[in-house]
Amino acid sequence: MKQEEQELVYRNQLPNIMKTVRKALKLSQKQLSEGMLKLDISGASRESISYWEDGKVAPGIASIRAWLKVTSCEITKLREFKERSEAKAAKERSKKSRRKVKGNE
Repeated sequence: MKQEEQELVYRNQLPNIMKTVRKALKLSQKQLSEGMLKLDISGASRESISYWEDGKVAPGIASIRAWLKVTSCEITKLREFKERSEAKAAKERSKKSRRKVKGNE
């Protein structure tokens, strides 16, 4: 793929990806911008994120890296929460099945 084509794909897909990931993580634009500002990325305001997600402005490399760090951190937290929830549910199912076995004896 030529560089021009790659840039076109980047510009067309990135806004949708950024918005979809943020929404899947249940983060507001403000929360995401606050996380990025903690990484010392200036220009990561809620308005900037809105422009990126609408495709009006493309984020710079530093902003993309900060966005990846913040969303990766959130994805890790979600994954850990999901694993704990699944383990807890499995434990509950195991308890219920043991109670049924005891009740049938």
